[in-house]
Amino acid sequence: MKKFSATAKVVALLLALTFLLVVSLLSSPCAPLADNVITEEQYENLIQDLSANVDAGSSIDYNNVASYLVHWGFPAFDRTKVAKIEQDYSEKLIDDPGYSNPDKLLALATNVANYYIDNILTRDGEIAFTYEQIINKNLQTDAILTAYAASVGDKYSRYYTAEEFSRYIEELSGAFAGIGVYATLDRKANTITVSDVIEGLAAEAAGILAGDMLIKVDDTLLADTDVDTFMDLIKGEVGSSVTITVLRDGEQIAFTMIRTMIETPSVDYEISEDGIVYMVISAFNDNTDEQFIKMMNEIEATGKAKGYVFDLRYNGGGYIDSAVNILSYFVPRGTKIVSEGSRYGKVWHESNSDHVITEPIVVLCNEYSASAAELFTAAIRDFRNDGLLNAKIVGVTTYGKGKLQKIHVYPNSLFSDGTAYVFTTGLFNPPSDVNFDGEGVHPDGDEIPLIPDGNVDNQYEAAMSEIKNMINNK
Repeated sequence: MKKFSATAKVVALLLALTFLLVVSLLSSPCAPLADNVITEEQYENLIQDLSANVDAGSSIDYNNVASYLVHWGFPAFDRTKVAKIEQDYSEKLIDDPGYSNPDKLLALATNVANYYIDNILTRDGEIAFTYEQIINKNLQTDAILTAYAASVGDKYSRYYTAEEFSRYIEELSGAFAGIGVYATLDRKANTITVSDVIEGLAAEAAGILAGDMLIKVDDTLLADTDVDTFMDLIKGEVGSSVTITVLRDGEQIAFTMIRTMIETPSVDYEISEDGIVYMVISAFNDNTDEQFIKMMNEIEATGKAKGYVFDLRYNGGGYIDSAVNILSYFVPRGTKIVSEGSRYGKVWHESNSDHVITEPIVVLCNEYSASAAELFTAAIRDFRNDGLLNAKIVGVTTYGKGKLQKIHVYPNSLFSDGTAYVFTTGLFNPPSDVNFDGEGVHPDGDEIPLIPDGNVDNQYEAAMSEIKNMINNK
């Protein structure tokens, strides 16, 4: 008989352990529960019946949310998948969701059930699903997991369907395959119009112009759709073709183009005559660190930089790793940058670069600077306090998000259906090791709220004034 290879043995062992884990999660103190097959007669009163069952509670203590939902008569869903995700939350969520406590677990299951009934199953007092959707096991699995993520007590928790997760990763990657066109929706006329085209890309080469009214993408008419739908339609595989039909001066014109990879810039800069570099970092995407280092090398090659203003207003964050790589460019290798703390301990990430910045720095932030943007701001402050930088923080107190979320793709690298879930696994702290969740990062000196004038950006002016003073007093 042919012997198993070492790899085959490992895979067999992993599969066996996975099977045992799922069986244990789905087991209960009583006989296994069968999936509920909703009949057309039951469908009519499903909202009322489920609500009554949940209100009645349970005389049995189950060890997972999925079993309670089956007990209460919820439509059939993938219990193996739900069990796997429940296990991940139970083991990794920064705050224990309560699986070791029967009362807490029942309360969690009740919250999940009521969220599903009130926010997913019901719309305007009526059932939101068709009968075909109620008996669609995959759709109901997505619905149950959406309700679970919303009910577990973590405001940053979310479950993503395959389509939602693909879009989410695309946004974080800062790159996608498209044709290089921006569009806006005229709500009064209910039309989508080209607002701009990106220089050097397919839309410009084909002849699409700002002001063209968009009629259809390939064979899909755009009437009664929105900009997001249009953007989804024009994206696709690199090298694939797409045909856009527009209305221009009363004439319909079709343009066929080849999709190319488009990198969304998250870093931009300009240098003034007196050597001040003004750089906007709009997000910490997967490629932001590469863009930042490339631009900093360009700037330093000119030999003109005397000081930097980094504008992180409206930067909602992104990848912590991207922020760490950027911050590494400021301070010596080995300098502590950020700690990640979980239920199981703390890990420090240190500077991985031999580059340092000696010029004065101003960070401009506002109440919408969040997460990784706050880490950047706090780290620059702490580096200054430790004598590593000459820096000031200008603007207003930041958002206050010092919690770390991890992306979990269901269920692992061996098997995946494209869905994913994100939840808080820990706290991240700047070099001072003082967390700013719920507190934010405060500017140096008085706050400078933005004057809603529209003509003058007083926060920008304050930052520029501060950097000039720092350069003059260097």
